[in-house]
Amino acid sequence: MLRILKNTLLKRVRLLVVIGAAGALGGIASLVGTNQITPPVTPLADNTPGQEPAWGDALLTNIELLATTLSPIKVANACGLGASSCFRCHNGRRAALPATGDKTGLWHKQHESVNYSCAGCHKGNPRLMKKKIAHSRLIADPRTNPGDTCLNCHTSGDAQKLIDRYLQLSSKGE
Repeated sequence: MLRILKNTLLKRVRLLVVIGAAGALGGIASLVGTNQITPPVTPLADNTPGQEPAWGDALLTNIELLATTLSPIKVANACGLGASSCFRCHNGRRAALPATGDKTGLWHKQHESVNYSCAGCHKGNPRLMKKKIAHSRLIADPRTNPGDTCLNCHTSGDAQKLIDRYLQLSSKGE
C-alpha cells in the first residue's frame, strides 16, 4: 500500500514538473514571439567622445536585459539593474517630480544606460520607502561632489569637464 502511494505521488510530482517547465518555456516563447522583450540596447559605456565600448559590454548588457525582463521576481535596484523605488514616491503625487522632468518625459535621459537608477548619482537608499532612511546620505545635486558621484561611473577623471558637458546637454533638453 505504501509503495503504491509513493509511486502515485512520484508520478504526480513528475507531471507537475513537466507542466511547469512547459509553461515557463511557453511564456518565454510568447514574449520573444510578440517582441515583449526589448531589443538589445547599446552597451553601457562612458559616453566620453572617442571612447569605444569595452569588449563584452554588449553581451553583458543583453544578459542583464534578459535577466531583468524574464525574472519572475522584480530585481532590486543596483546601478543598472532596474528602476529604483525613488519613482514610487517621486511621481508627482506622493512627492514632487524632479525639476528636470515632467509626467511624461524622462528625468535624466542622458543616464538611461544605467536604467534610470537614481542612487548611482544621488546616493541615498533606493530600496526603502521610509523617507528618513531612504534620504540618508542623499546628494540632492551630484555636481556638488563629482568625486563621490560622477566619477564612480565616468572614469575619465576630469570631473569639471563632465559637469560642463552635463550642463550643456541639460540646457538643450537632451
